Amino acid sequence: MPQCDEYNHVQAGFGATVAILASAMGAMAFSIAAFSAAADYSDSVQRGESRIQASLNAVSCLDMAPLVFAKDPFVIGKTVELADLGCTLTIGSIVAGKIKAEAQTSLAGVGSHISGEVLALP
Repeated sequence: MPQCDEYNHVQAGFGATVAILASAMGAMAFSIAAFSAAADYSDSVQRGESRIQASLNAVSCLDMAPLVFAKDPFVIGKTVELADLGCTLTIGSIVAGKIKAEAQTSLAGVGSHISGEVLALP
């Protein structure tokens, strides 16, 4: 009889151990899923902010075209890198006081490309 009680006692301890391990693995799986969702959301917010900043840098780079042209009038058809804005500026032509240019920037793996006309400096 004492041997049978000992067997039941061991079985009860095994069941408790399995229950605790199962609940711990469930909590760990939930934590991993929650942290993964939080990391994905954070990455999407960061990429959105990088897109906005890259677009603003490209517009600023395009606005620098009159200054670049005033500094070097032979820059037409060439590509100029503006390190402060992290962009490249290509001045295509100048017609009727307007500079046609393209600006391209890349920031944290997000790129932006813009082209347009800006007024040349008088």
